[in-house]
Amino acid sequence: MVFSTMKDLTQVSYCAEVVRWEDKRHEGEENGKRVGMPDKRRDRLNQLIRILQPNNCGRIYMTRHWNPDNHLKEADGYEKGHPYCKNLLSLRNVRRVDVPFGIDKMFNISGSKLGQRTSVGGFVYVKDDADLRTLLNTKP
Repeated sequence: MVFSTMKDLTQVSYCAEVVRWEDKRHEGEENGKRVGMPDKRRDRLNQLIRILQPNNCGRIYMTRHWNPDNHLKEADGYEKGHPYCKNLLSLRNVRRVDVPFGIDKMFNISGSKLGQRTSVGGFVYVKDDADLRTLLNTKP
């Protein structure tokens, strides 16, 4: 996984290995399929967030338009009219890229060059090729 920061959405600044990808909504059923995270796991993650990231409202963010002043207003911080943020990624080996590079140097899996980002959030699958690996391992 590669990602930019809110300070500069145009540059890849970090990379990491994704070890788990979860649906963080409450456990339930959708279209006859089990979805969501068991309450016990969510409670444990919220406990870790309260300890390790006390300024993060003490819980998992559930909507894109999270409002820390009203985060207890509705269950999980869900605000009417704003979609749930379902994805929770667990990462390891997070590291700063030695030489940040423009996202325009990457291609999505269908081969189209990525355009400039103008807002935070979302994701796109990119080609994992020799050029990307060279960019990730370039020393200053």
